Amino acid sequence: YALFAGGGIMRPDNEDAQKMFFGRTEDISEIVQMLTDGNGQLKTGSIVAIYGQKRCGKSSVMYFLGRKIEEEYPNTIVLDINAQNVGVKNNEDAYYRGLLSTICTSFQIKLRRNKQLQKELREAGICALKTENVVGEYGEEYFQEFFQNFREQFGKRYTILLMVDEFTQIYIHMKRHAVSEDFLNRWRAMIQTNGFVNIVVGQDFMDKFTM
Repeated sequence: YALFAGGGIMRPDNEDAQKMFFGRTEDISEIVQMLTDGNGQLKTGSIVAIYGQKRCGKSSVMYFLGRKIEEEYPNTIVLDINAQNVGVKNNEDAYYRGLLSTICTSFQIKLRRNKQLQKELREAGICALKTENVVGEYGEEYFQEFFQNFREQFGKRYTILLMVDEFTQIYIHMKRHAVSEDFLNRWRAMIQTNGFVNIVVGQDFMDKFTM
């Protein structure tokens, strides 16, 4: 209990967290339903926001939700990033590429654990994703090319679920004019173009801007 009493994040791969995490089954089921279509398949291009007060368990819900989706849809590649880990430095393009690079890093981690997917990528002639290419000047184009190619080759078999914690940080950057208000349109277009399923998590004032 002490591990989580101060607001520590509970993750499904932690036995103590599994014992402590309860009472959210209905919430998680409702979110899964939001993310699925009439045929019971995950809706690519969809975005669902989870927001609430600080330290109310949003991040824990996100991770257990990811595990639930992995169990119900085994061919889902679940990626998770934290928007707070990327600095803006008054350069919107560099900030955006920084977010894309964290997505690439998460994908690489999942790929290293999935020998079958590694084999399929090689057989399809898709070159390995390199994070350093994403942070460069043409990083956005490189990112889009890779994931659109991935969708064309494997979209009927694999679905990418992107979970973003601390998404409120983007709203804060917008209020400080560090990024433009058009940033969300750019994000939404990226999700839809690449056929991701997106869950964003943030504090309760995140409802002041919508996806």
